[in-house]
Amino acid sequence: MRTLICLLSDQLVPNLLSCKILNPERILLVETEQMKKKEASRNFLRALGGMGISIAREIVEVPEGKDNDFPSLKTFFREKLLVPNIGDTFFLNITGGTKPMSIALYETFRDVSKADFFYFDVNRPNEIIDFLTNRRIPVGHGISMEAFLAGYGFEFAKDMQKVCCAESFAAKRKKTTRIIARHCDHPDFRIWDSGNKEALAWRQKMMNFCKKEIEIPPEYLKPTIPEVREAIAKQFRLQDDPNGCLVGTLSSWDIRYLDGGWLEEFIWGTLKKYSEKYGLNDLHLGIEVKPFDNNTRNELDVSFMRNNMLYVMECKTGFQEKMQENAYKIFAVTQQLKALRTKAYLIANSASLEKVRERAKLHQTTLIDADQIAQMAKDPEAVLNKLFQVSQK
Repeated sequence: MRTLICLLSDQLVPNLLSCKILNPERILLVETEQMKKKEASRNFLRALGGMGISIAREIVEVPEGKDNDFPSLKTFFREKLLVPNIGDTFFLNITGGTKPMSIALYETFRDVSKADFFYFDVNRPNEIIDFLTNRRIPVGHGISMEAFLAGYGFEFAKDMQKVCCAESFAAKRKKTTRIIARHCDHPDFRIWDSGNKEALAWRQKMMNFCKKEIEIPPEYLKPTIPEVREAIAKQFRLQDDPNGCLVGTLSSWDIRYLDGGWLEEFIWGTLKKYSEKYGLNDLHLGIEVKPFDNNTRNELDVSFMRNNMLYVMECKTGFQEKMQENAYKIFAVTQQLKALRTKAYLIANSASLEKVRERAKLHQTTLIDADQIAQMAKDPEAVLNKLFQVSQK
């Protein structure tokens, strides 16, 4: 029997990929007391299900307090893993567990003729390494976002049909979105009357409704850039009034878009266009995730998988009150998902970013400002090459 032995740890991606690439008939999951408290084996098995892998499995629990006891681990691994399965062909993933566990597993099986050892370099998550020969085996796009999240105890919390519907709307108005983004770095760029508190209160109220037609009060919608005003008027069939404002009707969803939703739609649409070039998979707009065990939800403005890693992009515009306070959401989300291999980005169309920039650096979050957003609208590949560290050919 082809038996894969995995040492469970906070990073489940290497073990998930080894299941897919090595194609075992059975898997033995070695779990410490600490990993048991984190529901590591439960999450791992749910992730396997999300990958469509059905396989015989057995959980082998390391005695409490022995996870760093090298002599005891060697004896334990021999008695529980090797002897009962002596006729099997073994694949051993020594990436996880404690260092004494990895070494003890290697020492236990090193003289077994039908035993191959594998290792994952965390900095190169798209390949598996044959430990004894250093041969590197490409694994490609092996893990879906659903399986990746499940591996760390999270699941989708939003109906994916609603996500697809939002993406469909975004695709239909991508031209208008790109025009807005192209001018967002202009010092005078505004869509709404930013000094009108009544207009702000009205927008916040209307966005919470689900209405298809809402009359825009005079003096509220005042795009300052002529090309932006023209594009918005054409997209939503609005008219100019004598004071340079736009009048007519908008839906609640249109108001959300003009209040800042355009930014996440722009980022999503740009990435979608170049997803094949940059190897982006499971690219989504506005999904929600939550832990298996509670209903604490977090919306991810733009998210996708690349090289078997989760990328999360939080989009905030200067039109929203308390921009700095809202911008901290990405830090809270990545803190909640701290066990995951994620790359976090804060995309902020605002001129006042110094405090946010400091916080972003502290939390290893890449900040993309208004200048870069506008540049992305004009020359997407130049910005994306830097973002994904791809050499220009």
